[in-house]
Amino acid sequence: MNTLEQRISLVLSQPLFVCRGDVGCSLYDTMLHHYTELANEQVKTCSLVIDSDGGNVEAGLDIYNLIRLSSIASGITTTAFVARASHSAAMLVLLGCDYRIGLSESRYLMHPVTRSISINIPFLNKMLRNKDQLDEWLKNQKFEISLSQNWISRIYKDRTNMTDEMVLLPTKKEVLLNAEQAKKAGLINEVIAI
Repeated sequence: MNTLEQRISLVLSQPLFVCRGDVGCSLYDTMLHHYTELANEQVKTCSLVIDSDGGNVEAGLDIYNLIRLSSIASGITTTAFVARASHSAAMLVLLGCDYRIGLSESRYLMHPVTRSISINIPFLNKMLRNKDQLDEWLKNQKFEISLSQNWISRIYKDRTNMTDEMVLLPTKKEVLLNAEQAKKAGLINEVIAI
């Protein structure tokens, strides 16, 4: 496609999904429903507009897997358009897509995996009384975070042009990129100025 008008026309002619706001279980459920419909109807292309500050890492990994498996098993090609932001867990959604386009003003944030944990008061009291059990629980939490971080690093390595050094950087600190930097790193394939 040579012109912006042709690209927009293509996007509007195929099924269009939106990833806006929190990346979580409800977004996964919605996308699962949409991809199931596409597979059943034998639709081979769709577009996904991303404008998200992130969310739950497990949901992001689940959506990444859903998009990749839909591509492999059903031949569904997903084109992503980053409108404003693809941050945190939304980066996993973006990297699941087959072709990735960012608007010139879009931003991309990667960072070390963190995990929000809901702890009820009785559980907390029990843990505080038993140091060994608390230590074991904290060790398991660290292990889960490490597994997620390794998986995400592998995704960055497999789906981008990032060097080994660049892949490891988000495991240590936040990395915020503009669209041109994201293209150079292989996070997106194309930048569109509008």
